[in-house]
Amino acid sequence: RVNMLGTFFKIFGNIFFTRFLGVSGLVLSTYVAEIFAAGLGIAILQKINFLSPILTSAQSLPPNNKKVITKYAVLCAITNFTSTMLVLLDITCLDFTLSDPNLLADYKVAATLPTACIFIPAGLITYFYPQMVESFSSGIDEFKRYFQQLMKMFFCINFVAFLGLILFAPLLITLLYGEKYTNVVSIFRVLCFNFLITATVRKLLGNMICVVKA
Repeated sequence: RVNMLGTFFKIFGNIFFTRFLGVSGLVLSTYVAEIFAAGLGIAILQKINFLSPILTSAQSLPPNNKKVITKYAVLCAITNFTSTMLVLLDITCLDFTLSDPNLLADYKVAATLPTACIFIPAGLITYFYPQMVESFSSGIDEFKRYFQQLMKMFFCINFVAFLGLILFAPLLITLLYGEKYTNVVSIFRVLCFNFLITATVRKLLGNMICVVKA
């Protein structure tokens, strides 16, 4: 609910506020949507009395345990921040090296849909992460077996999405951006292949590292 409502308000807000406030409206609506999603998540957890016992338990933790948890949380935050920055780095590099607004616009259009499709593995990870932790707690052999099953499943699901994007690339570009951007179909297909690798390998391996606390 949190992810879907947050995404809905982000899309609606981006369109509505950008129409009247331009770039400032786009930035403002993005922040508002993220704050709304976070607030909604906290409200749901409070309603089922999930946070209070955790906060009470956290206060009674030994200092060494608090240090381990804090170190792990900071590591995850840095990893997520770096991952987000890498998504933006390609456009920044193109801007510095090519300095051609037309090529930059073409690339941005071609990258938008494959990037947005990352919600597929993100949703799967949200569901399967607790089972990954449980299988790791059961032993390394059980974890390897479960991880191999997840890798196969992720690849199959992401491959279906990848195949659909590749086959219907001209239609999707025309419907979303108009015929003036049909020249980006080849770039779009290359980036779709990048989506397949990222969605299958990076998302799963990144969360596996979190599970084993490497």
